[in-house]
Amino acid sequence: MASNDTGALRRLIYTSRANDHDLVDILRVSRANNGIDGISGLLLAKQGMFVQVLEGPPESVATTFERIRRDDRHSHVEVLSDTAETERAFGDWAMAGLPGEDDISVRERLAVLTTGAPATIKTVFQGS
Repeated sequence: MASNDTGALRRLIYTSRANDHDLVDILRVSRANNGIDGISGLLLAKQGMFVQVLEGPPESVATTFERIRRDDRHSHVEVLSDTAETERAFGDWAMAGLPGEDDISVRERLAVLTTGAPATIKTVFQGS
């Protein structure tokens, strides 16, 4: 689902531990904030961990990631990848999200959501 963005983009992939989170509320707030800030991506919560891709204008990604680092719903934040890109992998989604159940439906949805995504994204989410 890549879009035809031609400007400079930043794609940041990180993991963190989830501290007593409500995924539905986090996704609702993320979608609202990200839509305003030009951020797209994917959030997966699984077994007490978050794995997230943020992509968009470099300044917006930096601001969003700093907000996440300060958020007490996250701890042990670790950047897996931080790259400059020319095309979005999740251009139409302010934030795609998946529930934390470890079942076949989540793996199937991940496969669909990451179709056409760069190898770095597929590697992170196919191993989840």
